[in-house]
Amino acid sequence: MLCNYMRSARFFGILAVLAVGTVAMAQPKENNLISRYALGMLSLQPHAQQSGMGGLSAAYRDATMLNTQNPASLAFLTTATFDVGLYAKASKVKLDGQTLSNYSGNLQHLSLGFITYNKSGDKFDRRKRQVQWGMGINVQPFTQVGYNVQTQYQLIGNDTANTSTSLVGTGGTYKFMWGNGVRYKGLALGVSAGYLYGNVNRETAVTFNGLSGNYGDLFVIDYAVRGFVWNAGAQYEFKLDKETYSDPENHGKYLVLGVFGNPKTNYGISSSRLYRRINVSLSETDTITSETDADYSTGTLASELSVGALYEDRDRDLRLGVNYGMQGWSKFVNPFEENPLRDAFSVSVGGELVPDKTAAGYFYAVRYRAGAYYNRTPYVLNGDQLNQFGLTLGLGLPANAKFYGSSFVNIGLDLGQLGSADYKENYVRLNLSFSLSDKTWFYKRRFE
Repeated sequence: MLCNYMRSARFFGILAVLAVGTVAMAQPKENNLISRYALGMLSLQPHAQQSGMGGLSAAYRDATMLNTQNPASLAFLTTATFDVGLYAKASKVKLDGQTLSNYSGNLQHLSLGFITYNKSGDKFDRRKRQVQWGMGINVQPFTQVGYNVQTQYQLIGNDTANTSTSLVGTGGTYKFMWGNGVRYKGLALGVSAGYLYGNVNRETAVTFNGLSGNYGDLFVIDYAVRGFVWNAGAQYEFKLDKETYSDPENHGKYLVLGVFGNPKTNYGISSSRLYRRINVSLSETDTITSETDADYSTGTLASELSVGALYEDRDRDLRLGVNYGMQGWSKFVNPFEENPLRDAFSVSVGGELVPDKTAAGYFYAVRYRAGAYYNRTPYVLNGDQLNQFGLTLGLGLPANAKFYGSSFVNIGLDLGQLGSADYKENYVRLNLSFSLSDKTWFYKRRFE
């Protein structure tokens, strides 16, 4: 009874952390001009263990680590895992002959995944299940808006007067997803469903300086976004060697093929608008328009499809993979704005190696990762579509080398560039996740 109570308390405690983490993620720390477009800069980063491998997603699965992008991977879990992800980013942006430095960071995701039975209990009962079922919960930003741009222009014919323009954006959207994956032999199928929510606020202020009795203008628009979203995926493993092992989870050569995606999805959006005219010298304000939730309509999110392959040599603890994804952002609809986005695609390659997890030294059990990626992003600046590319490195540090394979601290380093002919952003991004695993969930104790 006490054990059941402790497990229930632990489960609801994790849910409480998920709720608190949502509030923390709702404080965006970015300052990026590109987040002016659509609902903001896309922020669905993979977990640190995947980002260290170039961002592999479709075919990636692990017994103790989560892949929240493809729900089919949940069926391969053998433990309960709670994953907390954070990031820090430093970048330099070159635009219009100016160089701007930016530093940002935030909570990246909160995830919980578990298998719905205990494998140790099944071994005790001498029971071998034909169907395995894994489940997961994930909270993560979908888009982030954060920019603050100030410009000043001299008025023609007046050497003492100028015009100041301020563009400020805040907010973002978030996804709360519940996923399930079911596995039969080598085939796993999964589906995730959840809720998209968030607010995007944009302010434009124009002020005429050096002119008496003149008005400045303030335009504010706020979007509230709500809607149900889902995706589905599949993974299938092929055994490449003909040998039979008593412990196939740790031996043999396999090829894993994976796919996940979703069609175009509708979402609800309402807009609030405020237009004020301000006399700076007299401190007078006239409200021209003030409408709260004046308009409600339906928008459309992009379709997505990702496919990948992963080679596994379990005797050597070697994994090599490739991933290709495409997103139909040209079909994105915000009914209150024109769509500035185009279709996008991404290519990534990566791998992971464990030198010798049976050796005595700690660093023999570390997971060493590397990868590379190229993205044709949906963003367009001055008619040019922005490209993104980078190299990644990663480490999976066992929390306790004696119990290899349970809990890890995952570190991913991303060195990349985002840009076009007129815009260049060079960045360094550090991804950090704490992947904490527990094998005692759903364990049934017996007393003779």
